[in-house]
Amino acid sequence: MHARKALALLLAVAPLAAFAEGDSPWLPIPGSAALTASHTEQSGNKGWIGDQKLSISDITGGAATRYRRSTSALRLDYGISDAFALDVAVAYAAVKSGNADNSYGLADSVIGVSWRALDELERPALPTLTLRLAGIVKGDYDAGRFAGIGNGASGVEVDAIVGKQFTSKWSGSAELGFQHRDSHIPNAAFIDIGTRYRFAPKWSASLGYSAKRYSGELDIGGPGFTLARFPEVREERQIAKIGVGYAFAGNQGVALSVGTVTGGRNTVQDQAIANLAYTFAF
Repeated sequence: MHARKALALLLAVAPLAAFAEGDSPWLPIPGSAALTASHTEQSGNKGWIGDQKLSISDITGGAATRYRRSTSALRLDYGISDAFALDVAVAYAAVKSGNADNSYGLADSVIGVSWRALDELERPALPTLTLRLAGIVKGDYDAGRFAGIGNGASGVEVDAIVGKQFTSKWSGSAELGFQHRDSHIPNAAFIDIGTRYRFAPKWSASLGYSAKRYSGELDIGGPGFTLARFPEVREERQIAKIGVGYAFAGNQGVALSVGTVTGGRNTVQDQAIANLAYTFAF
């Protein structure tokens, strides 16, 4: 695949990755790499205890009125060969919830290997299909708390990602993934669906939807719940998102995305999620 087209496809999904796993089915060309730096801001004043929606003030007994999270991340994608690619992602996060709880630290890191099983350029009637296996490395934070940055356990992730370049301007992709973690953390399944349209030579717009659900029956405040078991709750989140991207200098691009949590269980309802990402290919 031509390097310029490979970069365009990479930039096409960069804004969506901040809101969910959101990996791309299109791999970097062999020997090339792309470094993406991103920053995400999330904020909400409501949340779900089980399936009951309450204000953050009610949940925390007045100790906080809003939940905020900031995440700065770096991701490197490298094309090993025509059919294999490597990705590595690290992040630092800060969670603030008034006088209720605050947390800072390194978030979970992810190291993945992708294999392109089907290539739409070789078989135009079929989509591109990429299979991915990744390791999740626990970050430096305390998990059993209201402001926990993550689940507090390492694990593995497997993904199947499908994509299709319908026209020279319009593309779509979908990802189905599964995560297994240590330390009695429930397994998680997720989907991420997105579409992008290039409305000008250097500009594109995107729409997306993602959903993630952890198995298990434990609810916050329910029978058997303690703060130490926070990472074990049955968490569910659905997110709708929209974004715009701009490519320049032949090997660079910036993307801005915004989203909102449309449904959930045992989680904060982030009314506003904003992500700014910069990608440099080399």
